[in-house]
Amino acid sequence: MIKNLLDDYFKRAGQPLRNTEIKYKNKKNFNITHVVEDDEFRILNHRFLFSKDSLRSIWRHQDWMMGDRSIDFTFFYEKYVKSISVRYFQDTVLGIKISLTRSDWLISDPDFRLPYIYGKSDIEMWYYLNKETLNLNLSKCRLAYDYESKHSVTLLDHGIEKNEGAYLYDKTEYRYSIDNDLNLYISDHNVDKFTFPMIIKNDNSQRIFIYVRSYGWLGGWNKINEYLR
Repeated sequence: MIKNLLDDYFKRAGQPLRNTEIKYKNKKNFNITHVVEDDEFRILNHRFLFSKDSLRSIWRHQDWMMGDRSIDFTFFYEKYVKSISVRYFQDTVLGIKISLTRSDWLISDPDFRLPYIYGKSDIEMWYYLNKETLNLNLSKCRLAYDYESKHSVTLLDHGIEKNEGAYLYDKTEYRYSIDNDLNLYISDHNVDKFTFPMIIKNDNSQRIFIYVRSYGWLGGWNKINEYLR
């Protein structure tokens, strides 16, 4: 599925009517396809990392209005597609979003700008800056998001805090508990456990920012896990 989505994306990006620049390079034995698009609203800067013929990860930088920018790093190669998005202004991290989905849940972008969007996701978490401590607090979380049906289960948001529970959606069972950490069990054919922090300390958010901002992200997702502990 992801190969077809990328083929369609590169075909669109290569059309002469689009304000697009495509470059190719090799770095640390990886092949990188670099695509920069300017649609006069935002500048989309994608780097696609391939190991031999397999997609390993995608890095994206976006310039938004009012000086805000974001860096997205998505890691493939395993059962779960893991993604982290860092929103920042100058050198200050304003927020982080972490998502888990599956390769076959990715769908074409209806706006024809991104390589794909999430058709479904297992979990999506938003961490926002506490201006007093400079830490990032987990402030919003949802399970079992489905783009087509607009289905989701909100665990955390303004006025909502569901500390423990289980939920079945489309043959996938989710069990979770929220205390010092958020513990999540996802059951389909197997049971997979994930642990996410309730607070990302300022030092660690800066480490994540530096890691994804430079070419450190070539090292994959393990460093992200380390900084989230």
